[in-house]
Amino acid sequence: MKQVVIILVALLFVLPAKAQGIFDELVEMYSEVEGFSAVQLTSDMFELYLKKKNIAEDDPVYEVLNELENMSVVSQTMNTEDEELMDEIKMMIRSHYEENDYSLFKTEKQANSDLKIYINKENDDITSMGLLSSNSISVNLIEMNGIIDLANIASLSRAMNIRGLEQLRVFDNRQAPDNFFFNYEFAMPDMSRYQMSEEQRKEIEKHVGEARKEFEKHRADFIEHQKELGEYQKDFYKKYKKYPLIISGSDSKNAEYFINDEKVDVEDFHNVDPDEIESIEVTRKEEGKERNAQVKIYLKNR
Repeated sequence: MKQVVIILVALLFVLPAKAQGIFDELVEMYSEVEGFSAVQLTSDMFELYLKKKNIAEDDPVYEVLNELENMSVVSQTMNTEDEELMDEIKMMIRSHYEENDYSLFKTEKQANSDLKIYINKENDDITSMGLLSSNSISVNLIEMNGIIDLANIASLSRAMNIRGLEQLRVFDNRQAPDNFFFNYEFAMPDMSRYQMSEEQRKEIEKHVGEARKEFEKHRADFIEHQKELGEYQKDFYKKYKKYPLIISGSDSKNAEYFINDEKVDVEDFHNVDPDEIESIEVTRKEEGKERNAQVKIYLKNR
């Protein structure tokens, strides 16, 4: 569904040309495209939000919004009528930041996703940031201007219900990183402080080498799984114009599947037409109980 929301509380408030340029360009070119959404907020709106929610001054959300001048969030989900659309939007966003002398602060590429963070600095302050993220089914941009607190901006993803803002979780150090397979490395321990024979040293080196090989094997399996999952999501969206329900974690291996209270195998479950679904119930496995996790679908014409 097409959605464009532009919130400008102060009509005389003028944003810097560079700050709002990419937002205006994207809205002008793609606002009528299916799956496009755009939201722009100013400092006036942040002030109203803080007062309405009665957010304390020592809250990270207050600290972040109090220093921001404006924020734009743009999202485009895959459009089956133009499969090259998302690549076109990504190139347009990248060109904007590169041509306006932004620094590439961080780049991260996984099997099924790509992340780039561009920043502008004045002295020691980050005064402008563009976060571009994409995967097989969507491309998202978050742009902020003001004094940007990278240590706390992840709090906005939990506080504000704006599509695309969840990408700020990349800055949340409290969560285990999604890309831990890419950052972790096995290294030889420093054994210089310990008295040991050459045979003992070789034995330790052997175990570390075996652990490294095992890690590389699991990382390769993880990357392959992410690629397959991305292709599955993409094909599912093309067919049904909906996102698939994906169950992950330990529950997913032994989950039981039901259609209209009749137990079915996983293949029958995945072949259900999403348009025929009235409701879905998911019950997790409870610790200490024998019953497995259950996923139940109820169809409209049962």
